[in-house]
Amino acid sequence: MKKYFVAFVSVCLFISTTFAQTPKPPFWDDVQTIKKYDKMFAPPEHPVLFVGSSSIRKWDDAQWVFAKYNALNRGIGGAVTNDIIYYLNDLVFAYQPRQIVLYVGENDLMDNISTADSVYNRRLNYTMQ
Repeated sequence: MKKYFVAFVSVCLFISTTFAQTPKPPFWDDVQTIKKYDKMFAPPEHPVLFVGSSSIRKWDDAQWVFAKYNALNRGIGGAVTNDIIYYLNDLVFAYQPRQIVLYVGENDLMDNISTADSVYNRRLNYTMQ
């Protein structure tokens, strides 16, 4: 009986580790939703791209206010600078924008450790890699 119990527990552990999901990066689901939306509704070619945090995302009428400039809004609520950098291929380069309006950085300063210089240095460290 003890053998069967050990075998059962071993199989359960194997199955749970085999099918365990790897953690997704922040805002993964938001970016996937944007990509699905782009498949349903073609984005404009070479837009003026608005990208950044919630100040951009919640600007519901940016595409209409700047319609004559072929505007496209691709903000992500709560994003920090590194999030936008992480998703550059999906949120910026995929659209081949002619201009970019970037508003991000406020959320980077929400803790007691970060300063404007440390946020700037994060960007420098990323671009030098």
